[in-house]
Amino acid sequence: MKRQLLIGLGILFLVTSAIVCGAFADVRRHIGDKGSKDCEQIIVLGAGIEGTATHPYVSNTLKNRLEVAYKYVSNGTEIFLSGGGYYKEPKGMLPPEADVMKGYLIKQKKVNATKIHLERYSMNTNDNFNNLSKIMDVKKKTVIITSDYHMARSLKLAKKAGFSNIDGQSVKTNSNGYRLFKEAVKLIVADAS
Repeated sequence: MKRQLLIGLGILFLVTSAIVCGAFADVRRHIGDKGSKDCEQIIVLGAGIEGTATHPYVSNTLKNRLEVAYKYVSNGTEIFLSGGGYYKEPKGMLPPEADVMKGYLIKQKKVNATKIHLERYSMNTNDNFNNLSKIMDVKKKTVIITSDYHMARSLKLAKKAGFSNIDGQSVKTNSNGYRLFKEAVKLIVADAS
């Protein structure tokens, strides 16, 4: 009985390891993705804001995403900024990430506000794409801009939400092993749902 239990646990461990390694490889494969420059619309996913409720500003990760997004602006691409507000101790309720991103693009990059569209209600990546699919043309050529470690899951969730002509432009980050492992596990969960 004890031996059968150990064999069963060993098999379970091997299967689980193979699944995690496969997901990890998928996450790593998308590091360095370069999105198509002839897209019609881009999505910039939120990545946290800093400051206070009255003086918010984009995090370094989010600033890097917005800098990449700016490279798409010259060809008339529509920009969709996605991210909701959240409570952050001890700062209180912060405004939606989408609003803070818009402020950055207008003030720092002089982007025309008419090219910017906001999705202010998402609290996670799945929400991002489900909410965006309701305000965007999911058939248009679209590029997602997000961090390198986050691209595989973002592409998968975008396709699940109905985006049919989707590509990714990953932004290089200092992806540590923990962050990559966490994304691999989230990718497995996204596959299962």
